[in-house]
Amino acid sequence: MVSIVTDSLCDVPEELNADGFIKIIPLTVTIGDKSYLDGRDFTHEEFFELLRRTSAFPKTSHPSVEAFMDIFKKEFDAGNSVVCICASPHISGTLGAAQSAAEAVAKDGRVDVVDSRTLSMGEGLLVLMAAEMARNGRLHDEIVEAVRTHAKNSKGLVALDTVEYLHKGGRLSTSKALIAEKLHIRPIIQVEPGGRLIMAGRALGMKKALRWVAEAVGRFRTDFTNTTVAIGYTVRREIAEELCKRLTELYKMGTVILYKAGSVIGSHTGPGTGAVFFEV
Repeated sequence: MVSIVTDSLCDVPEELNADGFIKIIPLTVTIGDKSYLDGRDFTHEEFFELLRRTSAFPKTSHPSVEAFMDIFKKEFDAGNSVVCICASPHISGTLGAAQSAAEAVAKDGRVDVVDSRTLSMGEGLLVLMAAEMARNGRLHDEIVEAVRTHAKNSKGLVALDTVEYLHKGGRLSTSKALIAEKLHIRPIIQVEPGGRLIMAGRALGMKKALRWVAEAVGRFRTDFTNTTVAIGYTVRREIAEELCKRLTELYKMGTVILYKAGSVIGSHTGPGTGAVFFEV
């Protein structure tokens, strides 16, 4: 059988992996002098409470080569080959660690490491597709080819209701952050096809930012009846619900997944984030 392995940046909701078929390797989040495994050492709510109370900016780090090797070897021992889907290398070092691990265990079994070219549920949608194919008995090469093809068509837009975390993370100067907060400017980030994050736009206030995102989606695609759209949030579910409402009013929608973005994403975006991931 083909085993599907990924990193916790994929943000796949627990209820969509209740049987543990998808093997998710956690990244590490460090706050002050304490380190936590993403999605394991604290609940979603506990993390954002920590984030609210701390003055230290969280640091995130990718899984070790050894962590990937351990999972790969367990799957080989079970008679499985492995398709490992990772976040874009422009976002995390996870892909490099997985590739090093694959090389180290190459003599023991087959691993193909695939660049998702994205993050969060952009990556997660690819992982869910691969898992469904594996459950249905599709061949290893078919799964790899499908993931690589769909990864090229992945698109993501993220609206932030504050620039505080961009500033704390060193991605925005103090002067620009002060101006943005004073004018209520809300940035919109886009995931480029190659996996880079770029500033795609800005709006005055979160309502207008969500409107900007919803309208921008239509420039890529307007009919989603035969595909899945993932709409995410960090703490405020109403942001995802509002975005979903706008998209439903504007376009033909099929399957929609509302999900919570994990602690690694939340560390860099904050508690008021809204995101949409889809295939163009």
